[in-house]
Amino acid sequence: KNLKPMRVFYIYNMVMVVITLVLMMILVGLMLRDMDPSHVVSYYSWNFLLTMANFFFTLLIQIYFILLIRSEILKLEGKYGFSFVNNAAEEECCFCVPLRYGLLTWAYIKLICMSLLSLGIMVSLYHMVGMYMEYHMPSQMHNIIFMSVILTLFVIEISLTITFIVGGHMKNAKLMRVFYIYNIVVLVLASILMLAVVTVLFIPVHLVIYRSWQTITMCAQFFFSLVIDVYFILLMRSEILKLEGKYGFSFVNNAAEGECTMRGDTQIEGDWKTIEDEPKKINQ
Repeated sequence: KNLKPMRVFYIYNMVMVVITLVLMMILVGLMLRDMDPSHVVSYYSWNFLLTMANFFFTLLIQIYFILLIRSEILKLEGKYGFSFVNNAAEEECCFCVPLRYGLLTWAYIKLICMSLLSLGIMVSLYHMVGMYMEYHMPSQMHNIIFMSVILTLFVIEISLTITFIVGGHMKNAKLMRVFYIYNIVVLVLASILMLAVVTVLFIPVHLVIYRSWQTITMCAQFFFSLVIDVYFILLMRSEILKLEGKYGFSFVNNAAEGECTMRGDTQIEGDWKTIEDEPKKINQ
């Protein structure tokens, strides 16, 4: 629990995030300036857009962990104190952010990102249809079908994310469970498909090819995203169980000198207490 090494690592990560963000903005500006408008729907443009989306997603995760480090430093410095005790699991989490608000924040960020990507796909799809109507290229029809399927999946994702946001604000466990089950199904299907792709691509004879290193990078990014998805699925499960009253929990705010204990949806007399209510002990 040494604060100095943690603070050094905290400052280092903040500096790296700022430098990376500035360099990436400069790089994006230069690439967009030199990009030919006629190549907006090309493969390399989409590869560039996906790379940018992955970069900003990774940046958000990095910022999240920086906030976690900051919270732990403040706790060790005694700036504030609180604890979240899960009586069912008998665990204590030092970094306590209200679970529902955290999930709603994640859902809003996801909704914004998916909406922007969907908007980009719609613009590209419009250009593809225009090129197909003008030149009647069979390859464009394949691209139109593929992008239409992707856009449909994005629309489904956006619709279910909105359902989760509504359920989160209304504290409706049924609406949240729909999004929870959907994420589990998508996670399983994505894992199976990715496993099949990795099995096909990782043939020993292809391991020394340049593109195999791109495949390794892509797989590493996928598994990183997979871990994050599993983490949020577990958080959603915890929130759903809490809303359904499957377990009780207590929140202790040491700064306010108060303690609150809940059992499902029922408030039990005597469960709410503060230090002021307890009899003072006189040292002999």
